[in-house]
Amino acid sequence: MSAAGSSLALRRRWADLIASGYDRLVASDPGLARLRLALGVLVSVALAVLVLGLAGFAITGVLLGASIAMVTSSGPVQRTVRRQAAVIGLTIVPAAGALTLSALLGGHRVVSDLVFLAVIFVAVYIRRIPDYGFPLGFPAFMMFFFASFVGASPAALPMLLLAIAIGLVCAGLIRIVVLPPRSARTFRRVRRGFQARLAQVLDSVADLLADGATPSRLDRLRRRVDRMHESALMVEAELDTPLAPDDAALHQRRVLGAELAAESLAHEARRAMTAADRPGDADRAVARDRLATLIELIRIDRQRGGSGEFRVPDWVCDREQRTAGAGPAARGLLWAIAEVGAAVTRTANHRPVVGPPVDDDEDVPERTDRGPAAPPVRGLVGRMLPSTRQAVQATVGCGLAILAGELLSPQRWYWAVIAAFVVFAGTTSAGQTLMKGFRRVVGTLVGIVTGTVVALLVAGDLPLVVGLLFVCIFAGFYLVAISYSAMTFFITVMLGLLYSLLGTFTPGLLVLRLEETAAGAAAGALAALVVLPTSTKSLLRDSVDGLLERLAGFVTSTVGLLADGELVDLIDASRDVDADLDAVQTSAEPLLHRISPRRARRSDTRHLVRVLTRCAHHARGIAANAEVAALPADRTLAAVGGRVAANLRRLRAVLRDEPHPEPLARDETPAAAIGRDAPAGLDERTRRAVNHLTQLDQAVLALARPLGARIADGSH
Repeated sequence: MSAAGSSLALRRRWADLIASGYDRLVASDPGLARLRLALGVLVSVALAVLVLGLAGFAITGVLLGASIAMVTSSGPVQRTVRRQAAVIGLTIVPAAGALTLSALLGGHRVVSDLVFLAVIFVAVYIRRIPDYGFPLGFPAFMMFFFASFVGASPAALPMLLLAIAIGLVCAGLIRIVVLPPRSARTFRRVRRGFQARLAQVLDSVADLLADGATPSRLDRLRRRVDRMHESALMVEAELDTPLAPDDAALHQRRVLGAELAAESLAHEARRAMTAADRPGDADRAVARDRLATLIELIRIDRQRGGSGEFRVPDWVCDREQRTAGAGPAARGLLWAIAEVGAAVTRTANHRPVVGPPVDDDEDVPERTDRGPAAPPVRGLVGRMLPSTRQAVQATVGCGLAILAGELLSPQRWYWAVIAAFVVFAGTTSAGQTLMKGFRRVVGTLVGIVTGTVVALLVAGDLPLVVGLLFVCIFAGFYLVAISYSAMTFFITVMLGLLYSLLGTFTPGLLVLRLEETAAGAAAGALAALVVLPTSTKSLLRDSVDGLLERLAGFVTSTVGLLADGELVDLIDASRDVDADLDAVQTSAEPLLHRISPRRARRSDTRHLVRVLTRCAHHARGIAANAEVAALPADRTLAAVGGRVAANLRRLRAVLRDEPHPEPLARDETPAAAIGRDAPAGLDERTRRAVNHLTQLDQAVLALARPLGARIADGSH
């Protein structure tokens, strides 16, 4: 090979490696949301430090300005630039107020502690205010905390208040001007992220066909299907914003169709490779070749970014060629691959030269907004808003943390308070609070060991210490959505470096932080368990109740759309079901965790979540294929839909402990009979919608055992 040819091949290999690495990044972070968050925080802090340092501020002012920049730039993203600017502008009020109170009361410990508890109560209580509650309450707490950390004095107040203002300006500049909250590129990013996740599912199916259905490969396929679903939800979220494209509803339907086709392919591949009559080697080779073609097609589409054309394979367009020459065991698999190919061509940025029609003129009905299902009211806790209950719990927990923290160290007691405070952020039950406290302690423990070693190794090297500080900030916020323990680990390492920078580092200081963190987490957990507690079991029951109510409404809407021609948006309705399923999974997490002591309950809860996940999957399948008035005045459809909705209401009655709940009705009129009387039979899409409704009917009956309901014939 010539030198020029060798150089060209080397460049191609490097290009492929870079493209592969970028694909993995996009697949692991659809829309680059975590990367944007971490970069926004990092750049905001760096800019604040640079401006304050050049302006000659003391180290306490630099730390305080950097802290408010970090807190503000890591807050929730607002829907519009105007609202984002309003939130950042208003942050100066609670932040400056809390800082002033802390500085003025620094010499009056008891009064200062009582005021701190009042600040904590208000900071949590105002979370009930949409969009503004959390981003205004959390900075108030953090400024009171950081004032104690840097030892703010009344004499230094003007300088510190100016530092806060500069930090807010830096954060606002980065979040609004440099990295605006939303842009036209975001949708393209999340769409490419979904394509990358879809390609990963196809790649896992190809591995399954090539090397067999080992437990590790089956588990990897399941994980990738779950991640693809999460990525599809991110696309949905971007399409639900004011800056979404005009044809957002059409994009929603196409992404949902591609997701369902890939899920069906994964199911078909698992079934084919675990059955006694597996597909032959020749059929599996054909399937792998077709999967490789689709993966390459997705890659080319992502690289072109919406320009150019491509040729769709004949086995996608011609239904007779999809399974021609294949053995019986491989027909379902090859058909599923072709369905994915058809879905891929519909979701492509650019038009295919040959292929199934792109439904640009597809009618998508307007959304009918549905509020979330209201949980049943049970006692005092049930009548209180979550923000009120958590405000009381956080105040009591932080009060206990102050007492425990001051017993451990009168100078560093605030570490216990922040540990007690943050375990209530994003939690709604005692079990979730316990898990978050546990993860914080674990992250702190590992971070102490690493932080001690790192701080000792880099002591005295200012550029290296500052560089590692920024690395820890970036890594902590990049990983916070994946692992709270990882975020706590990097924050603990950062503190070790910060103490090294201030010249006050000792290994015993980080050990004290662990003790304070454990004391604060224990105080928060105790408050969650004793003060107005919401049990994990009760929260899970309410979440399941809300999901069942949503499913009943979805089934009723399905009958109305298919049989009566009512204009309802089943796509959005299915995503509402997904949102409620996510609430169920979040509520069930403490019961499914390995540290949960009750294995029997863990197994029952896992089974319940799996069946509910099946229900949500079939709801998405109905939404992707149902068309207006596809089955006009079909009596069987009305009967089946009415029975499924009634069974869901009966399951809710069991959950609510209503007296003498009715047993679930069996399918005297099978759902498979829907559309048999249609003059010309069912078209392909309607047939798929009916099949998903049949499977949903069976899944609802399967809920009887985990929920303790009876079926009409007395079986369970």
